[in-house]
Amino acid sequence: MTTFGTWEQQFLAALRVRDIGDPAIGAALAEVEAHCARSGQTPYDAFGSPREYAASLTFPAEAAVSGRPSVATIVLGACAIAGLWVFPDAAGALLRGDDTMDIPKGWLLAGAALALVLAVAKAAIRRAVTQPALAYLMLFGAILSVLMPMVLWSDPALTSAPLIPALVSGALLVGGSLALIWWPEREPDSLVMDPITGRAQGASLTRVTRFAPVLFLAVAGVLTLLAWQNPPR
Repeated sequence: MTTFGTWEQQFLAALRVRDIGDPAIGAALAEVEAHCARSGQTPYDAFGSPREYAASLTFPAEAAVSGRPSVATIVLGACAIAGLWVFPDAAGALLRGDDTMDIPKGWLLAGAALALVLAVAKAAIRRAVTQPALAYLMLFGAILSVLMPMVLWSDPALTSAPLIPALVSGALLVGGSLALIWWPEREPDSLVMDPITGRAQGASLTRVTRFAPVLFLAVAGVLTLLAWQNPPR
C-alpha cells in the first residue's frame, strides 16, 4: 500500500480523537497493511468501517497521549474568533469617523454561547467516531446557538467609542491567529509514518490546518471593507 487512502485517513482520525499516540497508530496501520498485502483484500473488505474498527481496538495505557485540542489551543482560537467577531464593525466605524458604536446584547449572548461551544467541543469530536449523525446535529445546534442571538437580539447593550473595541478586538484577532500558527504543539512533529514506505502520512493536510488561522485575518479584512462601505442604518 503506497498511498494513504480514504479508509486509512478515517482510521487515523478515529484513533487520534481517542488520544492514541502515533507509534501505536502506526503499528495498527502496519497490521492492516500487512493483512491486505497477504489477502489481496481492501481495508473495507477486510475490516469494514474504519470508525467501527478503530473503536473496536484496545490499547495499553502507555499508548495514550494528552488530549487534543489543548486548553491553550482552545483559548487562542476563542481569542481569534472573538476578535473576528467585533473587529470589522469597530474598524469600519473608526474608518467612517463615527464617534460611537453600539454593542448589541445579542453579541454578548452569542459570546457566552461560543464559550459554551468551545467547552464541549472535544466531547463532540469524540462522538463523531461512533455516532456521526449525532455529531452533525451537535454542530448544527452549536452554529444556531451562536448565530441566532446576533440575528434576533439587536438592542444595544452599551455604547462605546469605536477606537477601544477596534484596538482590543484587533489585538485578539491578530495575536490569537498568529499564536495558533506558531504554537509549538501545532508543529507537524508527530506525523504517522507509513510502516511500509517509511513516508510521513498526512503531511500536506497538517500544513494546511497549521496555516488555516490565516483565514481569520483574510475574512476580517473583507468584512472590515464591507462594514466601512455599509454603515448600520
